[in-house]
Amino acid sequence: MIYNLFGFDFIIELEILQLVMFCSILGNIFRLILSFLHNQQWTRTRLQFLNFSFLPAITFIITKIISGNIALSLGMVGALSIVRLRTPVKNPFELIAYFFLITLGIVTSVNPNIAINFLIITFLISLLIELINNLISKSSSENAKYTSDLENKATLVITLNNKTDIIEKSNFLKNISYDQNSYKYTLLSSDNNELTKIVSSIDDKDIVSYFIENISEV
Repeated sequence: MIYNLFGFDFIIELEILQLVMFCSILGNIFRLILSFLHNQQWTRTRLQFLNFSFLPAITFIITKIISGNIALSLGMVGALSIVRLRTPVKNPFELIAYFFLITLGIVTSVNPNIAINFLIITFLISLLIELINNLISKSSSENAKYTSDLENKATLVITLNNKTDIIEKSNFLKNISYDQNSYKYTLLSSDNNELTKIVSSIDDKDIVSYFIENISEV
């Protein structure tokens, strides 16, 4: 029936499903390392759970498709460059979604069967993430302290072209990093509005990107 409708046969490829799931697991192991070993609280949200699950999976599918084909790899780079990483976004998952949609379209043009398998495993990973989040939210023993410590907290991650005293002298500042002529600041506050005021006080020309998320949304 699928062949009559779309012109190709569909086969569930267990190897691809297993490797995509494996990539997502590895991504979340790295998330746990950042969260508990380095105390990076911004990783302890549902949003980052999705980011660390889907980005390695998308990268694997891209590599799977372009391996051994130089012309296709150049075309893939051009297509993915449509999504500009320097464009200011409030939600980093937007970029993941855009990359997913572009990847899905390109993979479909090369191998529709892999595209369907990729969509199926994405759906399964999404269900697994929701199940894990529900288990964490319902648990009341070891996870009680974990959620209460983050209750009513919000995180601002902002990248600037230049240093700014507005942020560096802020009581909310938790982390600073420097990379390729840009400064990345992480601020933590119990008041989302305070973080919004900090962003509005900075010249838009100096802002490379930023996003604010509520850590209570675990």
